[in-house]
Amino acid sequence: MSISITVKPKHPTSLEGWPAGTRSYRVTLHKGRKRFSVDYHQGPGIREEPTAERVLESLALDASVGSQSFEDYCSEFGADPYDKKARKIYKACARTTPKLRNFLGEEDYETLLANPDANVHAIVHTKTRSTR
Repeated sequence: MSISITVKPKHPTSLEGWPAGTRSYRVTLHKGRKRFSVDYHQGPGIREEPTAERVLESLALDASVGSQSFEDYCSEFGADPYDKKARKIYKACARTTPKLRNFLGEEDYETLLANPDANVHAIVHTKTRSTR
C-alpha cells in the first residue's frame, strides 16, 4: 500500500537551534486508513514542500535514536548526558518510535530502519504487497 502526504504550512516562528527562514509544516502521512501527523521543519535552503520520502527519512532517524538507550544516544551523537536539551531531544525521538512502528507495520518499519536511504522510496511507493 502506498504512502501519501498532506502538507499544511504553519505560521513562521523562531525555533530554537534552527536558522532564520526555517519553514514549519504540519504533515500527515496516509497509508490506507492509517494516519500519522507530525510537525516538520526544513531549513531555509530547502524551498520545495516536504515529500513523504523526506519526512520518512527524518522519522527513521528519530526512530533509530528512540530505539536505543539514552546513554547510547549520548555516546553516538556526542551529547552530554547531563544536558536537559539532550534528554528532551531523546525523549521526543523515543515517543516517535512506537508511533512510526504502528503506522508502518512491523515489516516496513524494520525495512526502513535497516537502510533508510535505500528503502524509503520502495516503502512509500509500494502499491500491493504479497501475503505469506
